[in-house]
Amino acid sequence: MHGFTPSTYESASTAAFKHGRTETIRSATPEAAAFASAFCDPLQTTSTKVALMRTAVDNHTRITRDALMGKGVDRHLYALQALAAGEGLAPTLFRCQAYAKMSRIVLSTSTLASDALENGGFGPVNEDCFALGYGIRPYGCRTLVMTYGRDSRGFADCLERAMLDMREVAAA
Repeated sequence: MHGFTPSTYESASTAAFKHGRTETIRSATPEAAAFASAFCDPLQTTSTKVALMRTAVDNHTRITRDALMGKGVDRHLYALQALAAGEGLAPTLFRCQAYAKMSRIVLSTSTLASDALENGGFGPVNEDCFALGYGIRPYGCRTLVMTYGRDSRGFADCLERAMLDMREVAAA
């Protein structure tokens, strides 16, 4: 929609661990960017799109599994940052441009998979964020998009077009 891959947060439950809460699935990967780029390029072949989509999905599955098993990076980095701050330290890592960019969430997503939820969602984490709650159902999927005045309708339209494009390519 805006021509770049934003810093993205997708929640992964770590409730299987004592005091577990969530870890971050960092889905804005090079594989996801290559996949999105191919789908935006009318010169790309269907077979190329399929291959890049499968690669991105396989990678997303791997990083999701890692996050669910406590092998993500966000909570570990948060713990290190909190421990350092408690000692009055501010390591360079937490002041660098890459960490600041990673920490500035632009797309926040989470599944709302329970059959008990007819509607629902969550708000954006900052003023320039898109919040996307989604649920997969036997008959399809549903999404809820929230922003602070950042063209939610335009985002939902882009999302619908992307889903239709992926369905078309997957069926080919």
